[in-house]
Amino acid sequence: MKKNFLITTGGSGGHVVPATIFYDHLVKVANLTVSTDSRGLKYLDKKNYNFKIIDTPKLNKIYLLPINLIKISLLTFRSYHFLKNEKIKKIFSTGGYMSLPIILAARLLKLEIYLIEPNQTIGRA
Repeated sequence: MKKNFLITTGGSGGHVVPATIFYDHLVKVANLTVSTDSRGLKYLDKKNYNFKIIDTPKLNKIYLLPINLIKISLLTFRSYHFLKNEKIKKIFSTGGYMSLPIILAARLLKLEIYLIEPNQTIGRA
């Protein structure tokens, strides 16, 4: 029986393309889902990838920080239930601020988390 894995990725091509490469390699050994935001959908062929959209707010505007922290807390709660309901066993993250709620929820569930940084320079999240 195949285990359920989640690949979480940001919304830019630099995050999504490496995630799709991992997906294509792991699909033979696991049931996979890709989580991204609405920007990342343009890089995914919706027919070939099982995906979940999580639109995480950016944390770059200080005056919106209290509201955005509440939103991230709610998204973490939703992500927690998604991971638990889907019986996800491992998380592979290619980064992006969008991955934050999923990674926080995975940490709470004590799931295995693999961080993949395909860039030469580490990002903000």
